[in-house]
Amino acid sequence: MPLTTAPVRVLTWTRSPSGALPREWPSELILNPGPLTIKATNWPCTTASGSRMASRLSGDEARERLASVPGWELDGDALVRRFTFADFAKAFGFMAAAAVVAEKMGHHPEWSNVYNRVTVRLSTHDVGGLSELDFELAARMSDLA
Repeated sequence: MPLTTAPVRVLTWTRSPSGALPREWPSELILNPGPLTIKATNWPCTTASGSRMASRLSGDEARERLASVPGWELDGDALVRRFTFADFAKAFGFMAAAAVVAEKMGHHPEWSNVYNRVTVRLSTHDVGGLSELDFELAARMSDLA
């Protein structure tokens, strides 16, 4: 099959000065430079219920939701929990399983691991605080532990 030269349209987004991505991302982006189609879906982060954008929870809403994730604590605009496992392999296994869940959700934790301990901090940077995504990921991580 011979190669052809076709015009390619390049789409570029820039972050705001605060580092946040634009609030309105397309739910589906298709680039079609001729016979090749590149398709990316699920931008931005979506909740398990499929809502398009996370919205920031108020302090009262976050405190109310905290009861749904036992073992987690509020620390400013974040949910925090320290998990302790039998050994390093169990801690690392938890992180690997949680990474798969986080990737599927499109929502990624800040975390650290020292031997058998994993400390997790969840916050939705796009909204500058806590969102439903954080509580969903916290619950799923607790289930994995």
